Amino acid sequence: MPCLDDLIETIGRCYFITCLDLTEDYYQVRMSWGPGKTAFRSPLGLYEFKVMAFGLKNVPATFQRLVDKILHGLREFTVAYLDDIAIFSQTWSEHKEHLELVLQRIKKVDLTIKASKCQIGVSEIKYLGHMVGGGIIKPLETKVEAITNCPTPMSKKKVRAFLDLAGCYRKFIPKFSELAAPLTDLTRKKKPEHVEWTSVCQQSFHALKNALTTGPVLVATNYDIRVHHLYRCAECWDWSRAVLTGRGKQPASDQVPREKHLSMIEKECFAIV
Repeated sequence: MPCLDDLIETIGRCYFITCLDLTEDYYQVRMSWGPGKTAFRSPLGLYEFKVMAFGLKNVPATFQRLVDKILHGLREFTVAYLDDIAIFSQTWSEHKEHLELVLQRIKKVDLTIKASKCQIGVSEIKYLGHMVGGGIIKPLETKVEAITNCPTPMSKKKVRAFLDLAGCYRKFIPKFSELAAPLTDLTRKKKPEHVEWTSVCQQSFHALKNALTTGPVLVATNYDIRVHHLYRCAECWDWSRAVLTGRGKQPASDQVPREKHLSMIEKECFAIV
């Protein structure tokens, strides 16, 4: 499966974008006659799927390989994540040519597109949980609203759920691991299921929410422009962080107990890795 961040950044640096949605994606792919692993019993007898069914373990990866094969040779202006195909260009004339090439490929293999879910020639689109286009990448307002409206979590399970939700946009939050450290500590294995919510936890909870409500925006990398990149590492006893300043990404992670005993040089190497 493709890296989502790479897809988002690739689309984000362009100004004309089209997003195509394949109709009932898996059902458009016929399955070879097999040993009946998809068969099920009904009052009318046994039935077996003739097409790829939703819920089968290997279906997403199989469908992704199919789409990648269809778009082979068009990667300079096309990316795809399952049934969401995005075509991106810098100029309108280029975009029309690129769109025609992709549509010809789809027609050739007899796949169908759901027109009502397509966006054609727009400057900004919703793609994989982000607003991208025009050189800018932003979180979706609906997702940010869901995070800011999240009630105070009082159990380990709910704390994990909040961290997972906020972690989807961690690249928009400087020092995410440092801000989230008090909450992350509540999810440790030896901590009780009913968490002890302190003022420090409350500050961490509000800090993460506030960081997402200040209109965070990332600039998509333009590799055609010469930019000096500086890679910096930062360490403390509880977290490691590395920043590539030209690109804007901030990989960060909390340290497990065994990593806290490493020397500072070893921790800086850990941050880069």
